[in-house]
Amino acid sequence: ENSIKYAQLFLNRMIFIYFAESTGKMPRRIFQKDILKILGTVMIFGESTHLIYDIIMRVFDKLDKGSDDSVKIFGFNGELFNERFPALISFKDLRDESYFKNIFNKSTIKVRPELDNESKKIFKVHKGKINPIIKNLLILGSFDFRTEINVNILGHIFEQSISDIEILKGDKKQGKRKKEGIYYTPEFVTGFICKNTIIPFLSKKGVNSISHLIQEYNEDIEELEEKVNKIKILDPACGSGAFLLKAIEILVEIKKEIIDFKNFRRRFKITVSESVKKSPRSRKTEEVIYESFQKFNEIEEIRDIIQNNIYGVDLNEESVEITKLSIFFKICKKNEKLLTLKDMIKCGDSLIENLDITPKAFDWKKNFSEIFENRKFDVIIGNPPWGAEFNNRKKQHLKKIYNRVSFRTVNSFKMFIERSLSLLSPNGSFGFIVPNGIIEMPDYSDVRRLILDFSSNIKIIDMGDDIFEDVNYPSSIITFSMASLKPDSIQLKDLKLYNREQLSTYELERENFKTIRIEDLDDKLRFKVNELDFLEDFTCLIEDKYYVIFGVKVYQT
Repeated sequence: ENSIKYAQLFLNRMIFIYFAESTGKMPRRIFQKDILKILGTVMIFGESTHLIYDIIMRVFDKLDKGSDDSVKIFGFNGELFNERFPALISFKDLRDESYFKNIFNKSTIKVRPELDNESKKIFKVHKGKINPIIKNLLILGSFDFRTEINVNILGHIFEQSISDIEILKGDKKQGKRKKEGIYYTPEFVTGFICKNTIIPFLSKKGVNSISHLIQEYNEDIEELEEKVNKIKILDPACGSGAFLLKAIEILVEIKKEIIDFKNFRRRFKITVSESVKKSPRSRKTEEVIYESFQKFNEIEEIRDIIQNNIYGVDLNEESVEITKLSIFFKICKKNEKLLTLKDMIKCGDSLIENLDITPKAFDWKKNFSEIFENRKFDVIIGNPPWGAEFNNRKKQHLKKIYNRVSFRTVNSFKMFIERSLSLLSPNGSFGFIVPNGIIEMPDYSDVRRLILDFSSNIKIIDMGDDIFEDVNYPSSIITFSMASLKPDSIQLKDLKLYNREQLSTYELERENFKTIRIEDLDDKLRFKVNELDFLEDFTCLIEDKYYVIFGVKVYQT
C-alpha cells in the first residue's frame, strides 16, 4: 500500500512539474539538465547508486520551501510537495530493461516516444543499462503540457492507474472498477449535468443557459453575484474530478459574464452622462465611474471558487489525489503558493458514517461542519458507483440506513441518490448519470418513488449503452430540483440510437423532451408511453441518416 501511495505521489509531482514548466510557471527543464550532466559522468555510477533519484528529491524539497540558488525556484508549498518520502524508497540509476520485462509486455502503448538527440547520445554510452524510469521521465519532460494534457487525459490516466494498482495488489480476478463501480465520465455528460443543475439553481425561473441567467438578473445583477459567491456544490463520488472541474468552468464563466454586464452597465452610464451633461462636474463623475470598472482575473476567480464553492468525497484514495492534481493545474500561478485542498476534497465512504462498519466511514456533519452550520449543499452532481459490491455485514448495515431504496435490491447508485437527498438544501439541484433501469425496471421502483416524493423539474435522458469506453451498460442522465410539492409530470428524452461519437456533438439541451404525466405511470412506476407516439417523437427515418440502395434480389439470381 505504501509503495503504491508514494509511486503515485511521485508521478503526480512530476506531472505537475512538467505542466508548470510548459506553462511558464517555473523554469524549463528544471532537473533534466542536471540528470543529463550526471549521466554524462560515467565513472560515478554503480550498481547501487541512486543519484538521479536524489536530484529529484532535492527538486521536490525546493518546490516546497523555495530556493535562491543559481536557478531560483519558487516554493509552491501546499499538499503536493510538503510530504517527505521515506528514506527506504528510491530507484537505482542502473537497471537493465529486462528487469521491467513484465511491464513492457503488458504495455498497451503501440508507438513508444523517443528521446531527443542529446539524450540518445548519452544513453548510448551506457549501453542500455540506465534505468528505464529515468528514460521515461526525460521523455515526459519533452512533451508540451499546455496542449497535450487535459482533464480527459487525466481521467484515462486514472482509469489505467486503477487497473495497474489492482494488479500490483494481486487482485486480478476482481477489478477495482468492478468492485467499486468506477467508470470515467465523458465530458459532454459532465457538461450537461453541471449546466442543468448549477444554472437552474441560481435562476428564479429555472433557465439553463448563462445568457438567459444574466438577462433574468439585469435589474439586480448583484443579487446573482451574491448567490454565485455562496453556492455550495458537492460531488459525493468525485473520481478523478471531472464533474468538479466542469462546475468550476461554469462558475468562472458566470462570474465573467456578471463582470462584463456590470462593466457594460457602467459604460452605458458614461455614454449617457457624456451626451446629456457637459459641465466639469459631470466629467469628474465620469472619471469615478471609469475607475470603478472591474477587471476579470481568471486564476484568482478559480482560487476563490475552489476555496468557497466546491467539495468532493471519494472512497478511492488514488482518485482523490488525481482530483487534487487536476485542481492544482487550474490554480497554478507563477510565484504564488498552491492552496491546501484537504478541507474541500476528502477521502471517505460517502454512504457509511459508522466507524465500526468501515475505517473509511465519513461523518458528513463533522467533515463539512461549516456547510451544515448554515444549510446543506445547493447542488449535488456526479457519477456514483453502480452495483458496487459489499460484504454481508456492510450490506445489512446499508439496508437499514437506506431503507427507502433497499427493499427490492441493494444497489450503490440508489443509495447515493437517497444520501444525496439528505444532503441537499430545500431548493437544491441534483444531477447524476445512472443505469437506465431507473426509467422503468421493477427493481428500481423504490428509487423512482423516492425521487417523485421529494423533487420537481425532473428530466431524464436515456443515453443508451455506448457512453463509457469498454463498458456496455445502458445509462441515463437524471436531473431534478428538491421540492415540497410533488410534480405532475416529468420530462423524458430518448437517445438510445446515438453512438458515443454522435452523442459527444449532440446538443443535449435541445428542448425536444417528451412530457410524461405522473398519472401515466403504472403500479410499478413504469412509464405507460404510447409506443407509436414515442417512436414518432424520438426516432428518425433510416433514409434520413443513410443512403439506401438495393442489393442482389432473389428473383434476379
